[in-house]
Amino acid sequence: DVSIVVPSGAFNEKHNVAIYSVADDGAFGENTVSSSFKISGLPNDYTKAIKIKMKYTGELSGQSFIAAGINSSDIMSGDTLIAYNLFPASDSSGFLIGELPTFSEGSLAKSNTMNGVNEVVDFSPIIKVLTKYTVKETENFKIHYPIGVEAFIDDVEQVLENSLSIINDDLGVSYYPRDIVKQTVIIKFQSKPVTIFSYGELENNVTTNKQIILFLSLDDVIKQNFSELKFLVGGYLISSEVAYTPTRPIKTLWLDQAIVSWSEELFTDDPNFKNPTNFLDNAMAPFKGMQAGVGFTDKSEKEHGYGMSSIIKYLTEYTDFGKTGIGKAYNLISQGADPVSALINNTNVPEAEWLPDFFEKYVNGEIYNQSISYFLSKINASWDINTESDTSKVFSSDFFLIKSYPDLSAKMFEINLNYADIDTSAKMLLSMKWGGADLEGLSLIMFGINNGKAEYLGTANAQDFEIPNLKDYYDAGIKQFLAVLVNSNITSNDYLGESNIDLMVTIKNQKQITYNKCLVMLGFDGNSETVYQNGIPNSYSKISGLVSEYAIGSFDGNVFTGTYNDNGNSGEITITLNEDKSIITNMIWEGNTLFTNANVVLGFSCFNIPLRPNFEGVYYVSGSNTCNFLTSAYYIYTSDTKTSTLLTDYGCDELSFIDISFYKE
Repeated sequence: DVSIVVPSGAFNEKHNVAIYSVADDGAFGENTVSSSFKISGLPNDYTKAIKIKMKYTGELSGQSFIAAGINSSDIMSGDTLIAYNLFPASDSSGFLIGELPTFSEGSLAKSNTMNGVNEVVDFSPIIKVLTKYTVKETENFKIHYPIGVEAFIDDVEQVLENSLSIINDDLGVSYYPRDIVKQTVIIKFQSKPVTIFSYGELENNVTTNKQIILFLSLDDVIKQNFSELKFLVGGYLISSEVAYTPTRPIKTLWLDQAIVSWSEELFTDDPNFKNPTNFLDNAMAPFKGMQAGVGFTDKSEKEHGYGMSSIIKYLTEYTDFGKTGIGKAYNLISQGADPVSALINNTNVPEAEWLPDFFEKYVNGEIYNQSISYFLSKINASWDINTESDTSKVFSSDFFLIKSYPDLSAKMFEINLNYADIDTSAKMLLSMKWGGADLEGLSLIMFGINNGKAEYLGTANAQDFEIPNLKDYYDAGIKQFLAVLVNSNITSNDYLGESNIDLMVTIKNQKQITYNKCLVMLGFDGNSETVYQNGIPNSYSKISGLVSEYAIGSFDGNVFTGTYNDNGNSGEITITLNEDKSIITNMIWEGNTLFTNANVVLGFSCFNIPLRPNFEGVYYVSGSNTCNFLTSAYYIYTSDTKTSTLLTDYGCDELSFIDISFYKE
């Protein structure tokens, strides 16, 4: 029933070739007129065509072919398939005779996985003969179809040629050598509307002589499901084009997939099209870094590409990249560029400008209509402002849910204003910090959330962002904020660099400080020396503390300035509080006391004195560590008789303390 003839010299070495019967897979239905056989032991580099002779049953009509198929997979979905090619066969006394050509003439023998083509290690083709098929050659395709569906082939041709025109003309992607060979299309029985097989030779990590075979479902053609065929064929054809990009040694699977996914909108007839098929499950891809989000497997790289279709949509619609930037990007790739460089070098807008603009539009639902609730569900961290004591928060890269920022990435933070009694003067200041000398390449995008809808508040590039009048926002219904911190920096040539970036959020002037009086006290173990005139020996004594008078003053922001002048006592006290008023960062008291025949200059300064728990307006430290908070302390007494007393040194013990108390009159 079957025989093969291998010409002398077709094999480079000896091979044991065997033929055995296999079950028919039904790919060509009743058009199959022979049994199915599998040839094992063939090398995939044979150099001369192999003659095949197969017995057929029934009558022949139209054109007859030897169908040779190999077990492989769809390069788009990864699903397994038997990829067939058809080779002309002629009748000879009840047998159909044809040839299995060498690779250069269309065999499936040589194939590999580089750049979107399949791998054939053991070339064991399944062969059968079929009849009642015919071929229509169009400008760019060679369509094989069974007799009886001629009425639909013009529509198939239109789907194919129109789709290819969009790819070649609108996108500027045209690498497949159609002047050498047209793309093969085979209409047959299969469960999916469209599948594709791609094959070629791999030399020095570069694919050459690449060819594709596009398979269309016979049932879908007969049912005239041309909208679905158009939708799928477009993606498959653009995949075959970009995967062919010649002389490219660089893996670009994620970019290929991003472009194929984005291109769905070019081929759909659905007026309600919202986003690509696999986009929603991978919509966070742009936040992970253009290259860093790729991961380490083909699966993760494909998923990254599905999500990065949003970047492609932005570049083609909102920048000078345009649709033709697709072809230009692949031209750069063919010259050795990596995918990220191919994108960012095809627009005149710096990435530090367009990347923040992308995220602003993306989070705002202007690209693929993602809701703000989706992004709020994907935040890296949040902060609740519940009371007046909630005045500062740092979203640090050291936090395990935040981590460092990859090159060309972003992170999101939620701030909830739950405090109805917030002061009318309160404002929110958001500051970005990192190890760089400045904030270049860092952007902060702010949204207010009102009744589940986002309101864009603005973008700060390389500077702080301030939201004034928080009370007004609260009263207007905006009690939730979303901050998007974008890192447009490139710290590594492979775009895999990382930066430690912190976002500091401060509520300033949340409640006006109304204290207007202050008293400072220092308890310590001081030693003094008194110097006399007229030969009287010096004497020594202890000074156990220094106390000011009540100073009257006010706060300007977080700085209190107060003075006193009464009954010969005068002085000034200056105190600086930190942003949340929990610590006195610095205090200076300078005092003076006048007597009838004498004068005393005294005072002390200190720092980092914390608010005393359960004591309103009191900042306090005590114990033997008290001196660690002292910057200086002095006491100088002088009299008209030239007697003087001077604080010479001091120490601290368990009885020592610093007490700084505020009051309101």
